[in-house]
Amino acid sequence: MDSPTSWHSADADESRRALSRSASAPSLGSRRPSLASFAAVLDGTDEAPRATLFRQALAAAIRGATTGFVLKGGLSLASLLTKRKQRGKTTGGAVKDDVVSALRYAAFLGVYASGYRIADGLLLSLYGKRSDRWRAALSGILVAPAYKLASAQPSPSLSIYIALRAALLALRVEATRNRPPLSTPAGRFLMQHGATVTMSATASVLLHAWLLEPSALEPAYVKFLNFHGGKGRAVVDGISEMARTHNGAASNAVSAVRDWHVANGTSVEALHAVVEGCSDPCALVHPGESHLSHAVWFAANGVMRALPVYLPVYAVSTAMVQRQNLLRNPKHVVKRASWGILRSSMFLSSYCALAWLSCCTVHSVPHKRRVTRQSVLLCTAPAGLAALIEKPSRRTELALFCAGHACHSMARLAVLWGIAKPLPHADLLLLTASSGLIMDAYTHAPHTFRPAFRSVFDWIFGFSWRRKGSIQSLLY
Repeated sequence: MDSPTSWHSADADESRRALSRSASAPSLGSRRPSLASFAAVLDGTDEAPRATLFRQALAAAIRGATTGFVLKGGLSLASLLTKRKQRGKTTGGAVKDDVVSALRYAAFLGVYASGYRIADGLLLSLYGKRSDRWRAALSGILVAPAYKLASAQPSPSLSIYIALRAALLALRVEATRNRPPLSTPAGRFLMQHGATVTMSATASVLLHAWLLEPSALEPAYVKFLNFHGGKGRAVVDGISEMARTHNGAASNAVSAVRDWHVANGTSVEALHAVVEGCSDPCALVHPGESHLSHAVWFAANGVMRALPVYLPVYAVSTAMVQRQNLLRNPKHVVKRASWGILRSSMFLSSYCALAWLSCCTVHSVPHKRRVTRQSVLLCTAPAGLAALIEKPSRRTELALFCAGHACHSMARLAVLWGIAKPLPHADLLLLTASSGLIMDAYTHAPHTFRPAFRSVFDWIFGFSWRRKGSIQSLLY
């Protein structure tokens, strides 16, 4: 079996041979760092190194830009088609925004990939073999500011998500070395079930913020929860009012709650308990229905709401990651993708159904309880158990995604409550450190990456773990 770093080592050896090909130049391993080393690469004095570096950087730029445009553009296109089918029309402004967003992601990944190749080549020309251990990390740090091209506005949740993914890679590297504490029983349990525990913890934070402090979440995420929460903002505001008032009763939101239920087909007779001073959350959430029947009905309808979310995600990811298998055995790939779409849709619907079911159960069984901030924080945690529906690799992705939003929510709450002050450019600082960690792990421990992610990295940067040590041309 090949060693995990053999394919990267072979690629580095090829680059070193190209950079030391000049007959008059000494070995790069013995060359002292100097400005002349940069000049040899940049001004054409040493033609072979410059040609090799330019070819690698150009290939990485084309691959990166293509990946960014297809990934972001494919998701946006599928989302637009779904919205058009649901609502009958799309606006020209939305199409323009999606095109600009796709172009920005293309620029980001193109600049990042080519910048990494250039930084890696220049550091190699300066330090030779001595830089093998740290060159990838430093190159990743140097090109991290390219992230600013991806969006006009900073995205703290995305930055935290990438930082958490980098931390997870570091943990995996440590786990492969059998170092404590990951080698202990508690460490092994954390590696196996940590994603589900994280999902439950983040469910408490995110759903608590959605119900009581929506300003702590990003507007797009609040809109997402409003839609898949399936109850309209009026019901959410009614529960929020119960938690905020000293007597645990809702008054101001009752009229809007009644109007929402009537508009969605609830009979007027079932709304007899939805009156001013109502302190029963069940009366607002599912008037005239039992807890269990409402949960089953809600989960079934939630699957249909979730399908348009996961259809474009799986379509684009399958086209990118399984592009070769799609040509060889399309029936098998489509079958797996379809099952994945259904499974993920069931997860999202069950997540929301469990949140409402646990909320009603905690506040009514075995006796009525007043809605408080603490009770909301407690009763929303079981929603995270819905992650068990997903396969283990997807659980990790969901846990990292939700943890990014949860950490951002807690940070915004700390600022809103005066506990902390905002840190300028915190997103860029996180991404800079994360970029170094990720590229270091990719170079020295590629086996810690999921195969899907690794195949995308391999294609962008020109490495191949299928053919050991090869530097490929622009396409496979």
